[in-house]
Amino acid sequence: MQINKLFLDYFGRFHGYEIDFQPGINLIYGDNEAGKSTIHTFIKGMLFGIERARGRASASREDIYSRYLPWDYPGAYRGSMDIMTGDRRYHLYRSFHSNDKCFTVTDLETGREVRLMDNHISEIVPGLTESAFINTVSIEQLKVSTNSELASALRNYIANLSISKSNEVNVAKAIEYLTLQKKSLEASVDQTELKALEAAINKGNENEQDLENLTLQQKEILEENAEIEKEQQLQNLAIDSEKLLRMEQLPAILEKYHYFQELTGQLAQIKERQMEWKRQAAMLEKEQASRETLAKDRDTAKEISERIEKQSRISQELQKEKADIVRRVQRNLWILMGLSGFAVFLTMLLTRFQPAGLLLSAIFLLAGLAGAAVFMKSGREKQKSLAVREEEQANSYEELLQKQAEAVKTAYELENARQQSALLRQQEDRLEDS
Repeated sequence: MQINKLFLDYFGRFHGYEIDFQPGINLIYGDNEAGKSTIHTFIKGMLFGIERARGRASASREDIYSRYLPWDYPGAYRGSMDIMTGDRRYHLYRSFHSNDKCFTVTDLETGREVRLMDNHISEIVPGLTESAFINTVSIEQLKVSTNSELASALRNYIANLSISKSNEVNVAKAIEYLTLQKKSLEASVDQTELKALEAAINKGNENEQDLENLTLQQKEILEENAEIEKEQQLQNLAIDSEKLLRMEQLPAILEKYHYFQELTGQLAQIKERQMEWKRQAAMLEKEQASRETLAKDRDTAKEISERIEKQSRISQELQKEKADIVRRVQRNLWILMGLSGFAVFLTMLLTRFQPAGLLLSAIFLLAGLAGAAVFMKSGREKQKSLAVREEEQANSYEELLQKQAEAVKTAYELENARQQSALLRQQEDRLEDS
């Protein structure tokens, strides 16, 4: 089997990290904590998967699952690897997350997915099992410091590989070989130095264990924070959904609000119109009353005018009657005086101026004077009566003229008020139109 490409999507400290291998030997090197062990664990995990430890083991360094769980994005704990076995090339994809485990193999020649029994890689790489991989070709980080010690360790792995049988490793022989190597090393190393090294190693292991425990605690805290953030996001989503629902309902609410404002404005306009109608009704009533009063005053003025005309005719008739009386009195006086004179003249002529004739002439003269006095008295009485009637007619005429003047003044004031009212209505109509 040959590994061609690694893609660490989210694994440990790596995110979107890709490695292309060339044919032959490829060397991955770097400083401490650079990620070499992470890449080694990723290759093993891509081939055989990574199970989450249970119980107390979940809090120790043996829990590989928690150790390489990405801190920033735990849900994307995954990656892919391209391998070549024989003349076939395959693309391996695996999701390590316990809630979303997935392992697929795709034939890169056909583009079709290869269905594996129980998801075992040994179906496309015959003889490759996890135990064989760990004890043979998988050489983990060695705690050696010299080239000779590294060579010795490599010889141990080669020995294990060479003495393996069937498809599994002969673990017993490997342990025996390693025990002999250990004794050989212990014999060649100073015991005091060895104890110091062992103490330092133990101290380092304790520190490493403490560090791993703290790391696991930190991961747990981060996972809790992620859960809290997820819950917060869900709450925010619920709040946003509620806000969105309110925003969706906002147009209907605004429409109702605008409709309410429109109704309020219409109600205010109706009230204003009602007040205007009341004012107009009051003005119309006042105008109607003014018109009725004006009509009455006009009738009164007309009646007064008719009475004035009648009084004028009566006055003219009185003046005419007065002149007729004066003419009749004067005519009667002249007739009486003429008759008296004629009687005296005739008497004097007949009696030839005798005393009896003179007496009779005196009697006729006195009778004429008495008749004249009677006519004069009667004329004066009639003139006096006519003067009284004329004075009454004059007083009545003056009174009618005064009433007519008052009626004309009232009519003028009412007509002026009506014109002012009409002008005010026209101004209000112009204001409403504007």
